[in-house]
Amino acid sequence: LMELRQLIKNQWLSPEELQQLQNRKLQAIVKNAYENVVYYRELFDSVGLHPQDIQTTNDLKKIPITTRDVMQNQALERLIAKGIDVKKCSRELTSGSTGRPLAVYRTPEEDAFHNLVQTRTFLSLGFKATDRLALIGPTFRGMQGSLFFSLLQKLGLFRCVEISPFTDVADQIERIKDTKPTIWWIHPSFLEAIVDSVTESDAKKIKPRM
Repeated sequence: LMELRQLIKNQWLSPEELQQLQNRKLQAIVKNAYENVVYYRELFDSVGLHPQDIQTTNDLKKIPITTRDVMQNQALERLIAKGIDVKKCSRELTSGSTGRPLAVYRTPEEDAFHNLVQTRTFLSLGFKATDRLALIGPTFRGMQGSLFFSLLQKLGLFRCVEISPFTDVADQIERIKDTKPTIWWIHPSFLEAIVDSVTESDAKKIKPRM
């Protein structure tokens, strides 16, 4: 909860303070990558680059570009930081729309932080405790991934319902009518399919706020 509070506070930093925070985090990431990831150490060494050469986001152009193909052709142990147990990591695939899907691994700590960032996004967009969120397509794990929010959901707050966009559109509409979500988290193409199929009678029962 303290981390979420800090993330929310970070939104209101001045441009100068935000840039300082970004640069501190960038320096830490680069140092960790160089010291613990075989691929990045070799990449930096190939052009005589050292972590201390990357102080600000403007310095990123000094790092040779890594393409998706290069990443996909590396042995996993060359990309995973030392001391990380891959078996304990979550594995997520990109859509593969540009070719082969790319596997992304995250530690439990990274997953938890990712969830907090997603939660901050929703709260910033105006998601209130009394809202009901419908997840129709895009993955949103922020609040489900938090014990704090799980407790709140049991109390009827920050409620979420998942509706598969791959079921019959009529079934999706019935589920929406039954659960009455006030906020929809949905891909435009899935939304279009629902709008094209909804009847005037259905529309009177479907009133999302956002």
